[in-house]
Formats: sequence, C-alpha cells, structure tokens
Amino acid sequence: MCGLDENSKSHIFLKYYLKNMELLSINKLKTYNNFDSGNTIKNARIDIDLLTEIEIQELYEDATNIAENDIHKDIAYTFNTYIFSEFSGSKLTIDEGFFIGISSITYTDYDDNLFIINDYTTKADSNIFNIKFNSNITAKTLEVIFFTGFETSKIEKNIKRAIYLIIADINDAERSSYSSNAIKRNDTVDRLLSNHRKYFWKQ
Repeated sequence: MCGLDENSKSHIFLKYYLKNMELLSINKLKTYNNFDSGNTIKNARIDIDLLTEIEIQELYEDATNIAENDIHKDIAYTFNTYIFSEFSGSKLTIDEGFFIGISSITYTDYDDNLFIINDYTTKADSNIFNIKFNSNITAKTLEVIFFTGFETSKIEKNIKRAIYLIIADINDAERSSYSSNAIKRNDTVDRLLSNHRKYFWKQ
C-alpha cells in the first residue's frame, strides 16, 4: 500500500501505523453463529474452555491479519501516518482502502516552518481515497494522519464471518490443509472476502 501524488514527483519516505484490534471474549466466541451450542468450533474440534482470553484474542488478531493480507486492506481500526517528501500540488491520492477519516494534515516549507492544513476535501471508494486541497501546496515534507478499517461495531458481517472461519481453520486439531472441512472453509472464506479484495493489474 502506498500514496501517490498526482501533481508532482513526491514520494513517501516514512509510513507507520497502529492497529486497535477488537477485544474478543470467550462468551462472544461461543455464541457466534459459526460455532455450535457447546464449546467446540464446528468441524475443528477445539474446546474453547481450554483457551484463555489472551489466547482467544491472539487467534482473532492472527485471523484478522490473514484476512487483511488477503484483501490488501485494513480491517482492524488503524491509525496511519504517511509522510511525503518534496510535495508540490493540490491533489493527493492515497492507496488505502476502507477509509474512515483524516486526523490531521500538516506540512513544513523549505524554511522549516510548520503549517496546518484545514481547507481540503476528501473522496473515497473502497480501495483508495483522494485529498483535494483548496490551494496549491509546496512542501519540504507533508504529513497525513488518517484512519482506516472498521470501528468494532461496524465490521461488515461477511468479513467477520470470514475471520471466524479462519480461526477455525488455523486451529484445526489435525492441522491438515487437505481435509474436506478445511477446503470447504477456505472456499467459503474466499467467497466471503471476494467483494472486498483489492486486485492489482499488471500494465
């Protein structure tokens, strides 16, 4: 994932992020509709009562990371910072999907003066988002802090279902990638995530 400046040769020289994973309780895991009325994940033979809260959370985080890598987008609520060097222009396209909003945009000029940008508009689709400044910006560095992914209560149902199926898959007691149950789960995960997947076409 990267940012693209439409009007100049600017490039990213620093990117970092912080993820806020949903806290997942054992009770929630038991009652979710991909699990039976007892304590065993369907087709996976995992006794949930043998796992601690921390282990359950680690499973959820691992499964979320797998799903994110599959669709090439953030699912967990993610705090992103992009810093661009030698920016000049009035538009910016950032190649990050599931855009939530901007926290701040600042830049430094070539005299190292710091400016806060408040006058801009954003437009997003599921794969990227665009920032249009109300005036042309010339900057030594441009910093954009923004949020992507989903707030906990707003994760789409098919994505959450895929994550729970991935949990079942990576914890299959027999660890067999070739079992019929694992294959069925993988096919279902693929279908659940297909509408959200970002594709990269070779030119």
